[in-house]
Amino acid sequence: MDTITPRSLVLWFKFHGIIDLLIGIPLFFDPHSFLTFLRWPVIDPFASRLVAAALLSIGVVSLSIKESHETYKALTFFKIFWSFFAITGISSSLSFFAFPFFAYIILLTFGFFFFLWTYYYFHIFVNRSK
Repeated sequence: MDTITPRSLVLWFKFHGIIDLLIGIPLFFDPHSFLTFLRWPVIDPFASRLVAAALLSIGVVSLSIKESHETYKALTFFKIFWSFFAITGISSSLSFFAFPFFAYIILLTFGFFFFLWTYYYFHIFVNRSK
């Protein structure tokens, strides 16, 4: 089995980590101002900081990975499910309540990453192991 992680996947992890930190930091430290800026209708500091904690954790881990093929495999698998359940939850919320335009941007972003991580997982980790 080829155990070299493609550079493109490494770069996507870095990019994803930066995005997570850029959103997670203001959401964690000042959820009210950040969500008001995004025109979010209801602000729950507890839930906001819980989401921020997940984003910050995923971001730090994504930026901290060293060249370990098995680690990339496990985290790519994790990111598939993280994005899948985020899409499911966001879609459910959007079907019942009115949210600002930014909510749809978040949904599309998670959708993009879901397909990206799924592609890499099956193309790099599953198909190459056969």
